[in-house]
Parts: sequence; C-alpha cells; structure tokens
Amino acid sequence: PADIAVSVSSACAASLLPCADCEGIQTTYHINNDGTFVSNEVYKGTKDQFKTTGTWEYKNGVLLLKSASDPTQFLLRAEKNQIRLLDGDGNAVTGELADKYILKKAR
Repeated sequence: PADIAVSVSSACAASLLPCADCEGIQTTYHINNDGTFVSNEVYKGTKDQFKTTGTWEYKNGVLLLKSASDPTQFLLRAEKNQIRLLDGDGNAVTGELADKYILKKAR
C-alpha cells in the first residue's frame, strides 16, 4: 500500500469537473513527495478561482487530502495514470457523470 502512495507522489492530475452554475471547474491537484498538496480550481465562465493547500496521507487505498484552511477533506483514489475523486464516504461517483470525476495524470 505504501508503494501506491509513493507512486502518486510528485504527481499532477487535472480535469474539467461538472459545475451546476458555470461551464465547468478546471481542477488540478499537485501531490508532493513531502506529504503536501496544492489544488487549483478555476470556475470557467466566471472570475472565481480557488487555491487550496494542505497535507495528504494514504489510508486504506485512499489518498486523504486535508486542507490547511478548510475542514473539508478530499478523498482520491490513485489508479493507473489517473486519480479518481471520491464522494464523502470514499466511494467512486456513479451515474452518467462518473467519468467527469477522473483526473488524468499530467506529464
């Protein structure tokens, strides 16, 4: 299990996530070797942009990202050449938008 965390460290993944009131949320996660992360969210069609920093840990097959400024935790599963955003219970998003919650590894 620790090997999986090592394989996604120093990784960058990006996707255009669904958005109810904008054209999409361009989201990028930078997972760093030192146990920190940075996420950037740009709400397309608006002027809204958000940068989140914090720490991450690998637990039970899931990357748990903890924001330094927000109690919200992000749950991600590392898969081959991609990262899948999970819901608050640690489950993959299902339904017709499921593929929209997969962030492809950037080179």
